[in-house]
Amino acid sequence: MRIRVFKTTLGFDLDHGGQHEVRLILLYTFEAGRPADRGNSGCADTVEIVSAKIAGIVEADVPDWLMSVIATDATLLTTLCAVARDNDRADEAEPAQREQDGHELRRAA
Repeated sequence: MRIRVFKTTLGFDLDHGGQHEVRLILLYTFEAGRPADRGNSGCADTVEIVSAKIAGIVEADVPDWLMSVIATDATLLTTLCAVARDNDRADEAEPAQREQDGHELRRAA
């Protein structure tokens, strides 16, 4: 399964009232679901976060407690599914678009 990369930020409210934001690099896998059809039940898209790193001067693994929060964040998981689906559609459309562009160039010549 292909490993994908997603970069995002995470904000923290600090005890003294301030806020801090960290940049994260997530490595994840995505498996597209399939709709139900006759005789087969469908399944939803699945995402698994393989690793999460804090990005800065040096990269560091996130602590276990933060990985637990990230791996169960429904909004983040939904976003990762949407990004993966969009990227897959773009990858599928790219060869067709190049072929169409080639036909248009040949006609113009």
